Amino acid sequence: MRVLIPSILISLALLCVLACNKRVIQEPSLDFGYEYFPLAVGDFWEYEVDSFIYRPGQNGGVAIDSIQSQLREIVVDTFRDNANLLNFIVEQYTRRSDNDPWQVRNVLRLARNEEQAFRVEDNLRFLKMVFPPNTNRSWPGTNYFDEFTAVPVAGGDIEVFKGWESTILSQEGTWQAGDLDFGEVLEIEIADFNTFIERREGKEYYAKGVGLISRSLTIFDTQCQICCGGDCGDLPWEEKAELGFEVQQRLIRYK
Repeated sequence: MRVLIPSILISLALLCVLACNKRVIQEPSLDFGYEYFPLAVGDFWEYEVDSFIYRPGQNGGVAIDSIQSQLREIVVDTFRDNANLLNFIVEQYTRRSDNDPWQVRNVLRLARNEEQAFRVEDNLRFLKMVFPPNTNRSWPGTNYFDEFTAVPVAGGDIEVFKGWESTILSQEGTWQAGDLDFGEVLEIEIADFNTFIERREGKEYYAKGVGLISRSLTIFDTQCQICCGGDCGDLPWEEKAELGFEVQQRLIRYK
């Protein structure tokens, strides 16, 4: 005698098979971009740094001091803060050339949660990155302190962080310097603020699995008095700046 199987049982059996098959399909993993800001005890980064400091000259006009140096940052320890966030303690060293000994400069800390990455330096908490770091995402880099904080520069005080706003410009860039060559480079504009008497401009570049590989920062103030006798006209900032600095920082070694 032939047994008739109700169609509803057949349908349920098919659904079970499909469900089982569906469970073994691997969902694509989401990339939140944490590798752009890696943190581990023992990590270190060494950079070449070119600095140009603009200041009033002793005999009138504007003097420009040019300084070449090297910067090393090494992660030495960790601790948890009041919010239970794991912080990485970073010792910072400087020297003028390969032949000079490293000199302690500062101690700072880095931290990262699921949504943001931070750098705390000189008691200022910078919001360095947001996750996932998608192109055109923006945030206030000085969200955790007053952007009008004055910083001493070459005998004067400058509101260095005025108008800072971070924006991700690209995730697909490349970067090459010396023997180092990186793809999937994250480009972040950290400032682009310009008035007739103030200039704040900066960019940072991060490579996956490495972290910060390059930084440029231009901070200029002028009253058009020392440089130009009260009339700057259409002079470029390199000619009308009376106080401030330019910094170029490039990775040369890392672990």
